[in-house]
Amino acid sequence: MAATTYIQAVRSMINRIEETQMNNILEAARIVADSVRNGGMLFGFGTGHSHMIAEEMMSRAGGLIQAQGILETELMVHINETQATYLERLPGLAHVYLTNSPVEKGDVLVVISNSGRNAVPVEMAMEGRKMGLHVIAVTNVAHSQGTPSRHSSGKRLFEVADLVLDTCGKPGDALVSIEGSPAKAGPGSTIAGAVLVDSMLVEVMELLAKRGATPGILHSSNNDDKAGALENARVASDFARKFSERQVRMQLRTREGLAD
Repeated sequence: MAATTYIQAVRSMINRIEETQMNNILEAARIVADSVRNGGMLFGFGTGHSHMIAEEMMSRAGGLIQAQGILETELMVHINETQATYLERLPGLAHVYLTNSPVEKGDVLVVISNSGRNAVPVEMAMEGRKMGLHVIAVTNVAHSQGTPSRHSSGKRLFEVADLVLDTCGKPGDALVSIEGSPAKAGPGSTIAGAVLVDSMLVEVMELLAKRGATPGILHSSNNDDKAGALENARVASDFARKFSERQVRMQLRTREGLAD
């Protein structure tokens, strides 16, 4: 059965992640924990379906309050698939997105792209590093190595990030052969990406706790848990104040850029 084949392929992919990516996951967690401990934040960015991994990092039960997303709707397939595919290949957009985001030096930026070849994710990594961000890539290295970059530098995402988390997926992403079809079925990148970032985040929270810091872990908002709701409110209130200060600094930075 194709369903069983798919589940087995996903299980194999996750096993490869555990076997080959753990050192990088631990290093990524250390980078994030150091940043958060020093007042920094974690931002996720992806185009197309990869934006789902950026969303996976934020506002989740069991998630970290300091993890946020840079979510540009014109790059998401549910708005306009053709437009999103076109825009993710255009140079120059990443600078606009980062300049108008509350990122600051010392923050961590996770850039997610299965192929790692298009201009926007490549430039997000490049621009992020220029701004003093720690850049972590989540990408399918095997696929990326087998395809040329669409960026003028000739570089792919795994070549411009500070650290790479490999999804260990197959070239082309899909995992299951279907009789009579020239195309494979069953993408693996979303599951692999979620496993990578969530593994990193739980490690971040453990590191923070071991260092004597209270990690801002969110409770589910769909449990009848008054204590959890109160804790969420406390964590969110403290974070909202700091985040609003960042947004003011972002607006000032943007206006200064427009005045140049």
